[in-house]
Amino acid sequence: MNKHHTFIDLFAGCGGLSLGAAKAGFIGKLAIEYQENAFNTLQYNLINSKRDKIRSKSNVLNFNWPEEIEQKNYDINTFIKDHGEYLKGLRGEIDLIVGGPPCQGFSNAGKRKEKDPRNQLYKSYLSFVKLVEPKILLIENVAGIASKFSKTSKSYKDNIISKLKKDYHVDGQLLTSNIFGVPQKRKRYIIIGFKKTTFKDKKIDITEVFNKIKKDSIEFTEKYSVVKNSEVFNITNTNVVQALSDISRSRKTPKPYTDENAKLKAYTTFEYSKGKLSAYQRLMRYSMNGETYPDSHRIGDHKKDTIFKYQTLIDITRQNPDRVSFNFKPEEFEKAKWRSKKQIINVLKEQHPSPTLTTCPFDYIHYKEPRILTVREFARIQSFPDWFEFKGVYALSGSESYKTPRYSQIGNAVPPLMAESIIKTLKSYL
Repeated sequence: MNKHHTFIDLFAGCGGLSLGAAKAGFIGKLAIEYQENAFNTLQYNLINSKRDKIRSKSNVLNFNWPEEIEQKNYDINTFIKDHGEYLKGLRGEIDLIVGGPPCQGFSNAGKRKEKDPRNQLYKSYLSFVKLVEPKILLIENVAGIASKFSKTSKSYKDNIISKLKKDYHVDGQLLTSNIFGVPQKRKRYIIIGFKKTTFKDKKIDITEVFNKIKKDSIEFTEKYSVVKNSEVFNITNTNVVQALSDISRSRKTPKPYTDENAKLKAYTTFEYSKGKLSAYQRLMRYSMNGETYPDSHRIGDHKKDTIFKYQTLIDITRQNPDRVSFNFKPEEFEKAKWRSKKQIINVLKEQHPSPTLTTCPFDYIHYKEPRILTVREFARIQSFPDWFEFKGVYALSGSESYKTPRYSQIGNAVPPLMAESIIKTLKSYL
């Protein structure tokens, strides 16, 4: 019997859950993702054989992708229709199905539309589960999935649990990513199910499972190790400066940055710092093999008036380091000559974790440099290691906005460290 456990990732995005599962010791069977650029990122880092050396050094197991299934992006409903019999044939083979159905219709940060068609995609996840019958399932979504749209309606969380409880011990809880070493206070609702027939000889209490997840996160962050008997990293309570300072300017000379998506514009980048690093920075740079410059660390050339606005907001924030709120008062916006309709702008605070990252880079300002965050800084805050490269356009760009740019891929992802810790706990029940 294969000593490694198997998983399938649905609505996989660029691979946050897949990376977490792989680092928890699981081998991937399939990853279903509709958007091409997001799938290309996942494929390049976790499926494509060209990354084998880095994956093996970082203790990341390969996907065992079936030869009869083409490696490409898929619509989940089309995949179920075309490959239903294949999926039935996987029964008994798949230990875990993970996934985060699109959340825009649930999110309290968005317009929260009950009739948003994306709200129904959880049904596709359930259809997939019914065909494959995994031993354990995990669903990740925004906190809003547990909120009712009206007094008379059920929450989508309740709908999901009611449809699963016949065959699964199932329930959900709200978890915050920073307890898993992620430098971000990202609240996510997690639903976990254990197949009753598989665990008939074990007493499964999902509340106790969540208690174990939170208890296990303490040792996970205090004694994180990439591979057995390797360096141990204490990544407990990681803050923004511990995550980003080694790729900030800090007296470094900027270098021109160009790639296939940035040939004509004036972008720059900074090399890695060579001084003392935080445990989190050492972890993020593990397996980088002496690379001088981080990938996707593309810094834009802001206009002078934009720099003034950003610097003024940074100064206001630094005058009161204990200030909890990231929101600015009207008079503070006036001081910064802020004329934008955008009134939600976050200056990251050095000694705190970041607020929840969205898909929009213009919502966040660097903690000491008057600029937005780079793709690599977004990735650092989400706990993607530096060897993990992102593919496709960087940000929304007119007709190309549908392609899921790099910022959106990261903003939509589950933080890999959060996924890894949770899945390691689930693995202990198998």
